[in-house]
Amino acid sequence: MLSGSELFVRSLRSQGVDRLFTLVGDHLNDVLQAAVRHDMRVDDTRHESAAVHMADGWSRLTRTPSVSMVTGAPGPHQSDHRHRHGACHRRPHALGERNE
Repeated sequence: MLSGSELFVRSLRSQGVDRLFTLVGDHLNDVLQAAVRHDMRVDDTRHESAAVHMADGWSRLTRTPSVSMVTGAPGPHQSDHRHRHGACHRRPHALGERNE
């Protein structure tokens, strides 16, 4: 049986996403393991905002959708302002958050 993480990664791949920008945390382990199984590159950052900045830059340079993922607690708050800034400029970027 497929997990939600597996379905999520498959849907990202079908949209042309080939890498994830993230601050690795326990809440994301299942998604990151599925991403590696599907030959997606995982770029680990030192801060949530850095993950969003990198995903935004990747979208600008490659003209492809990008995804940044953050774990629970302060992660969504620390990354949200950069995500909104990218949305104002109509950049193809998705922000994923997972809480247990």
